[in-house]
Amino acid sequence: MAVKKNIAANVAGSAWSAIAGLIFAPIYIHYLGVEAYGVIGVFISLQAVLSILDMGLATTLNREMARLSAKEGTAEQIKDTLRTLEWLYWGAALGVGLLLVAVSPLIANYWIRPDKLSNAEIKHAFLFLSVVTALRWPCGLYAGGLNGLQRQITLNVLNATAITVQSVGAILVLWLVSPTLEAYLAWQIIAAFLNVAMLVIFTRRALPRISRTARFDRSILGQIWRFAAGMSGLSILVLILTQLDKIVLSKLLDLKMFGYYVFAVAVASSLNRLIAPLFSAIFPKLTQLAGEDRIGELSRFYHQASQLTSFLVIPASLMLTFFPKEIVFAWTGNHALGNETYRVISLLSIGTMLNAFMSVPYSLQLAYGWTNLAFRMNVLAVILLVPLILILTNRYGIVGPPIAWILLNTGYMVININVMHRRLIPAEKREWYLRDIGFPLIVGLTTAGVSRVLFAVEVSRALLWTNLIAVGIAISIGSFLACSRLRAGIKLRPFVSGVRIFK
Repeated sequence: MAVKKNIAANVAGSAWSAIAGLIFAPIYIHYLGVEAYGVIGVFISLQAVLSILDMGLATTLNREMARLSAKEGTAEQIKDTLRTLEWLYWGAALGVGLLLVAVSPLIANYWIRPDKLSNAEIKHAFLFLSVVTALRWPCGLYAGGLNGLQRQITLNVLNATAITVQSVGAILVLWLVSPTLEAYLAWQIIAAFLNVAMLVIFTRRALPRISRTARFDRSILGQIWRFAAGMSGLSILVLILTQLDKIVLSKLLDLKMFGYYVFAVAVASSLNRLIAPLFSAIFPKLTQLAGEDRIGELSRFYHQASQLTSFLVIPASLMLTFFPKEIVFAWTGNHALGNETYRVISLLSIGTMLNAFMSVPYSLQLAYGWTNLAFRMNVLAVILLVPLILILTNRYGIVGPPIAWILLNTGYMVININVMHRRLIPAEKREWYLRDIGFPLIVGLTTAGVSRVLFAVEVSRALLWTNLIAVGIAISIGSFLACSRLRAGIKLRPFVSGVRIFK
C-alpha cells in the first residue's frame, strides 16, 4: 500500500514538473530569447559537472534511511546519520558556489560564443546562477532522506510547490517587472532559498524523536563510505556520459544553435521525469526485500516495476520519436523551433527510452549495495563514448551526440542486463527481456508506426492536438495490454470501489 501511494505521489509530482517545464520553456524563450536560454543551458551543464562533489551522499542517505527505518531501536542512528551528512553537504554547497563564481568569468570570456548578449550580461548571469546552485545543492540530500523514510507524498507536495513558485513567479517577473535574464535569475535565487528552507523543515519533522540532540558521528562515515564511494564514482562517470554532448556542442555551436539543442534536450529529458518517481518509490522497497532475503517477493515486485516502467515510458518515448515536429508545433505554435529540433528530439527520445528500461535493474543492484558492475560498465562507456561523440559530432553535427547516446544504451541493455541477472536473479532474465520490455515495445512500435503512416499533418493546431492525443492513448492502451503482470496486479472492482496495484 505504501509503495502504491508513493508511486502515485511521485508520478503526480513528476508529471507536474514535466508539464511545468514544457509549458514554461517556450515562454522563457519568448521573453529572454534563444541566446539567454542557451546561457542557462551552459550553466546547467557546468552545474552538473560539479555534482561530483555530491560524493554519492544523497543516494547513500536514501539507502540508509530505508534500511534503518525497517529496524527497531535505530532512531538515534537515523538522526545522527542525517546530521553527519548535513555537515558534509552544506560544506560542499559553499565550495560549489565559490568555485562557480571563480570560473564564471573564464567561461563567459573564452568558452561560449554569444551573438547579441554582451560578456558583461553573461558574467552577471553566471554570478546569479552561482548563488542559485549553492542554494539548491542541499535539496538533493533532504530529498534523499524523505525518499528513504518513504515520505514521498510530502516530498512531492514540496517539489510541486517549489516548481510552481519558481516557474509562475519567473513568468510574472518577466511580464510585470523586467523581461531580462537578470530579473529572471534574481527570482530564481528567492525561489531556491524558499525551497531548501521547506525541505530542511519537513525532513527534520519526519525524523523519529530522541531524548538528545543529533550529532556528527565519524563512525557513521566509516560504515557508509564504501557504498558512498561507489556511488560517487558512478556519479562522475554518469556525469561524463550525460553532459559530454552539451560540453562539446557549447564550444562547437554558436549560442543560438546551442539554445535549440538545449531545448531539444529539455523535451527529451522530460521522459526521465516519468522514471524518477518510480525509482524513488521502488528503491527503498527493493532495499528492504533484498536485506531480508525475500527472493520470491523481490522477483515479483521486480517484474511488476519493470512492466510499469514500460507502460510509463514507451508511449511518451514513441510519441516524441515518431511525432517530434508535430508535438513541438502543437505545443508552441513555432514552426522554426520544430524544424530546428525535431531530429535531435527523436533520436534523444530513443536513447532515453532505452536508458529508462535500465532503471529498475539498476535500483536492484544498488539495493544489494553492488556498485561495481555499473561502475565498470560506465568506465568502458566513457573510454568508448568520448571519441565516439567527437567523431559523430564532427561528421553529423548536432545529431551526432544523440546517435552516440543510442549506441551507449543499447550496449547497456545487452551487457549489463545479462551480467546482473546471472548474479542476482538468474531465472528472471528471459521474462525481463520478453514480457517486461519486448512485448510492450513491439506493440507500441506497431501502433506508432501505423499511426505515423495514417497521420494527417496539414490540419489546425486544435485538430493536431486531438490527433496526437488519440495516438498517445492508442499506444498507451496497447502497451498496457502487453504488460501481463501489470494487468494482473490491477483489480478494478465494481463501481470503482478501489484500485490495487502490486498485489
